[in-house]
Amino acid sequence: MSVRYISAQGFDRSTCNALSLHQYLRGYPLTARRFIRLDNNLRVYWHTLFDLCPELLKLDPPEAETLFRAFMRHAIKRGLAADWRLHLALYRWLLTSRYAESLTEEHLETVMLAAASLWCDNDRSGNLGIAIAHHQCAGLVVGWKAAAGKGSATLDVVPPGPVRWSEAGFGCGLLAHPPLSLDGALAPVFRR
Repeated sequence: MSVRYISAQGFDRSTCNALSLHQYLRGYPLTARRFIRLDNNLRVYWHTLFDLCPELLKLDPPEAETLFRAFMRHAIKRGLAADWRLHLALYRWLLTSRYAESLTEEHLETVMLAAASLWCDNDRSGNLGIAIAHHQCAGLVVGWKAAAGKGSATLDVVPPGPVRWSEAGFGCGLLAHPPLSLDGALAPVFRR
């Protein structure tokens, strides 16, 4: 399975703070110019989150605007990085939100696949792949970078085999070479 996505450039915190992001999240800033600039900055994150995980739109139809604004408020308050872990952070937040009862294993697997896809496309280290686990997911999501930077990442959900993740939350391991050879060595994605 190959997944393509819209690349995020990272939060422009100076713009968000200068434009009083909290005002946008409650309504709209006072000037149209500020709103357009802020809306364009945030649109990248909306597409990054929901283009890869359209199933999440069903949690807050039609366009998950309430969900998105609440999560962005949380992300900025916590200083979350807009990197490959953004989808995992979204899922963590969803577990504590009013949407928690609607979450399924399909949502969990989808955000793990999205995170692996983002890692594969953006990582510049010598590692060739990543494995992501969650204590509530029966499988292990594995993503391999495209060969020689051409084509798309290869993503798969595999049985965990000897790799077990029993801690709460997400765990990941970087893969230096195929085949999957983690030897049970996963580390927490987020520190408490």
